[in-house]
Amino acid sequence: MAESASLKKILIVNDDGIYAPGLLNLVEALYASKRYDLRVCAPNREQSAVSHAITVHSKICVEDHTFDGAISEVKAVRTSGFPADCVKVALSGHLFGDWRPDLILSGINRGGNAALNVVYSGTVGGALEGCMNDISSVALSLDFPPNWHKGTEYWPYDKAAARCLPFVEQVLADPLPRGVALNINFPNKMDEVKGVRWCKQGVSMWDETFLLETGEDGKRYLSMRGRMAMRDASLDYDENALRAGWITVTPVGFQQDVPAEAQRLSSWSMFTQAENGTPGTGEPDTKKAKVQDE
Repeated sequence: MAESASLKKILIVNDDGIYAPGLLNLVEALYASKRYDLRVCAPNREQSAVSHAITVHSKICVEDHTFDGAISEVKAVRTSGFPADCVKVALSGHLFGDWRPDLILSGINRGGNAALNVVYSGTVGGALEGCMNDISSVALSLDFPPNWHKGTEYWPYDKAAARCLPFVEQVLADPLPRGVALNINFPNKMDEVKGVRWCKQGVSMWDETFLLETGEDGKRYLSMRGRMAMRDASLDYDENALRAGWITVTPVGFQQDVPAEAQRLSSWSMFTQAENGTPGTGEPDTKKAKVQDE
């Protein structure tokens, strides 16, 4: 293996936890290539659907972690925090010194993260935290198998991990623009992939229902059920293309776009009148400020 000083540095985080097979397969594939200086910082338990949550009201526990097998040499830390926390503490200097990654990978997630599911995704949250720190960051997810809800599950993480390597090389060679991360989803049927497709984030989302139950303690409990409601019309959108067998690549950012129609809201009277009822000028009332200072 080349000297670590000459290797590109990659931080791997996730939301499924440090024991998740998606993360392990990704670390194994990257390590086997002998081309990268790797660090791992991941939650010590499942943290799916936490979005971009961070820990502010308690301390984050950090513990050194040793993987089994060949990847035991990879420096790793497990934390009590969320995926975004893992990025923050990995960059803090307390875990890996002055080591700073050239690339952050978040995943490989168990289940797709496309369309409006992106909003809930801890996997995407981890990538966006890296993006906020001006580091090229990529979220990686493997879509659900067709019959996963029936107990028939097949998760080809090894094949998805192998398909990650060209993306890693591409982003390292051509770093992402500031404020942009990539959200990459792999079809579950990796042997039938049609190709790689650049997509827009769609608006398909879960059509949710809740099951009400009464527990043994007499309290009422709600558990969420649902299925994806397809709201996009073409393969230009991520969820559609993913379901059609494409590896989808979608740009995402922490500065969320809003429809152009939102501009009409700027005509609300509250934006054109000062609080004293006179027309607002957009300029500070220097006379009033001067009186207050005196």
